[in-house]
Amino acid sequence: MTQWQSILLRVFLFIIGFVISFFPRKLELWLARPLGYVLYYLAVKRRKIAESNILKCFPSLNSPNELIQKNFNHYGLLVLELLHLFSPFSGHYRKYCLKNSVFEGLDLWRQAHKKGKGVLFVASHLGNWELMT
Repeated sequence: MTQWQSILLRVFLFIIGFVISFFPRKLELWLARPLGYVLYYLAVKRRKIAESNILKCFPSLNSPNELIQKNFNHYGLLVLELLHLFSPFSGHYRKYCLKNSVFEGLDLWRQAHKKGKGVLFVASHLGNWELMT
């Protein structure tokens, strides 16, 4: 990538990041589905791989298309969430994550921490790993 291509890409992402900074969560959730449909129809090769893999895992499943479409809808939401990384506003992504993430068990950590011993954290992947960090 040349320096000019890099600059143009950065400007493009800056503009998208600026615009998406103002999106309410309800709009993102609504836009995720149409964006997922676009991704579904553009990624023909990936869709066929997914269909093949699902049918290997679940041979009794007649048509995996609904499951695959739901997965692409999730990708649509993931794209919108990742675009917040490019917001030009300082601290925007942190605020976005805190507003849209759920942290459970903090009270349990505080109780264990009061005992003065080490605390082991165990986390699971129940959301986008980008937000979990």
